Amino acid sequence: DPDAIHVVSIISSFYRNPYSAKMLLLLRIFACSIALGCFVQPTLSVAMTSTGVSAKQVADVAIVGGGPVGLATALTLSHPPHNCHVCIVESNAMVNYYDPTKAFLYNVNQRGQRLTKKFPRLHKKLIDSSIESRGMMSNFMVVPGDPNLPLPGIDANDSSSNSRKMSEVVNPGIEATMKSTAAEEDDSKVSFWIPRHEMTRIMKEVVEEENEILENKSDDNNAGSITVLFGMECMDVSPAISTLPDDYGIQVVVKNSTTEEISVYHCNLVVGADGYKSTVRNSLGRTNKTSENKFHSHKSWPEIPLHKFKLKQYKSPATGLRIKVLQLPPQFEINNVNGTTYKTKGSFIYAIRGVNKKPTTYLGLGLLPVKDNNAVRPANIITRPNHILWTLRTGEELKEWFSKCFPRLNFSKMVCQQEWDRLAQAEGTRFPHCQYSNGISLSSLDTRSGVVLVGDAIHSYPPDIGQGVNSGLLDVLALGEALTNVHLSSSSRQQASMKSETLGDVSLGDALDKFERNRLKETRALVHLARIGAPYQYNQPLRVDKLGKALWTINILLRTILNKVSFGLIPPAAIQLTNQRPDLSFHQVMFRANLVTFGLGTVLSLLIKRIGLALWHLIIKK
Repeated sequence: DPDAIHVVSIISSFYRNPYSAKMLLLLRIFACSIALGCFVQPTLSVAMTSTGVSAKQVADVAIVGGGPVGLATALTLSHPPHNCHVCIVESNAMVNYYDPTKAFLYNVNQRGQRLTKKFPRLHKKLIDSSIESRGMMSNFMVVPGDPNLPLPGIDANDSSSNSRKMSEVVNPGIEATMKSTAAEEDDSKVSFWIPRHEMTRIMKEVVEEENEILENKSDDNNAGSITVLFGMECMDVSPAISTLPDDYGIQVVVKNSTTEEISVYHCNLVVGADGYKSTVRNSLGRTNKTSENKFHSHKSWPEIPLHKFKLKQYKSPATGLRIKVLQLPPQFEINNVNGTTYKTKGSFIYAIRGVNKKPTTYLGLGLLPVKDNNAVRPANIITRPNHILWTLRTGEELKEWFSKCFPRLNFSKMVCQQEWDRLAQAEGTRFPHCQYSNGISLSSLDTRSGVVLVGDAIHSYPPDIGQGVNSGLLDVLALGEALTNVHLSSSSRQQASMKSETLGDVSLGDALDKFERNRLKETRALVHLARIGAPYQYNQPLRVDKLGKALWTINILLRTILNKVSFGLIPPAAIQLTNQRPDLSFHQVMFRANLVTFGLGTVLSLLIKRIGLALWHLIIKK
């Protein structure tokens, strides 16, 4: 029997690399049970909870990754018109709790809100848990490093000035170009700042609430459902053992992080929402021509080209920057001149400069807004890898160095020794390449089963352009639209078969192929935008960074001027157009920006040619 032979080949691969004697024994028992099922009853499930392997579970869709993008996918596919039974697998048992190593914020703009507005409870929770923003220049202060300089816009002799709106603090020249009147402001410019753990928390709450509503529809056989498995690590994604028409085509093997119990989930669609180090994507890829994976070698799945799921990487000026977070207390104070202090506010953005000027010692702290004025303020520390900060290994060393670098901040009162020790031990992380996967989806030969990627599993880049979570939510929207006419849930398939209908207006395989074609075009444009959008905003002190920032600023100003004098006919720079026109796709943004680039390049080349000819004629005449 070919299925039994396939089982033996899978178990043999485990045998050559056993985890332990006990696990090897369990795998042998597991193999015998599956093999027996192949010979006796093809739909027999594994049922060995007492030995560490749980019974086979069934779902229409398995989502690997329980972050905002994974939870959004579950909400989308469990509701009409899909009505799927969805299972979410997430390795982190506490995704909605504050973690200082992941203390970054999302800016959910109009692109991301296209999804949140589809679920009114979710959008309301987003508004209630976040800080509304109508532009980066509102509520913003740059704190100079020199303690002898007054804080901008703050009168040291007038305590009432402490409550002034920080848009008045911004450089007047910049404010004049960025500020909008109240009449010009509309909801299309509104975005929301929200910490990652808060975003995950509200989405988890909505998933639980929506699932309760779906469960109460007991009389509706078409209602979907959501099962959330936190603390469950995805170990493997592979074709299912049996290939009978009524069986699910993919199996997902997961392990409980606490008990190490193994579970197997069978489904027809696996969604990889597990980040830029995606296990799902890696299960589809091939490292070289001779390597194979379980999909590539399976009779029910097509051969996978070598480049299909290979990451295409590009380097941006922000690639490789290192980041970690110092936790500051709520409403911490900044020393002003004349012995006065300024109490910070949670809703404000702060850029605090240090006094050091050398490339390996210069440092600034960046603080983004939070809703709760009594919440801890994460201060982002972003440097080149050769910064002296990464050589300081003890809390005492860090405390002493920071106190000298930031004389305006009284760290001895603000930060406890435990936090300094934590910061010293933290390795932080690095900004990734601007990268995307050449492949987004894969479907079986009969087009009934498939695997698809969304979010960072497809594309990842440094956080310069603030589109990370928004682009992921757009992926989910596009996936939902692509699957609209597919009978993906078991109930819809049964109804279709009873009515002697086909599996839908569009097969799952065709829908995934269309999704891949459309999203790859968007993804390439998005990654291009990430490379050129705003990579110099971190004010790194190296000469190459300063030169790059100067050229980047000239380019932005030139395009802004052309946009003004042409009365909007010539679009502004790509990063400005992205923020001003959320109705445009990333592909449309980059198409317009590239047209301007081509035009400027053509004019410049003609100008150089004319100058060269003029000089040549002068030389000939002489």
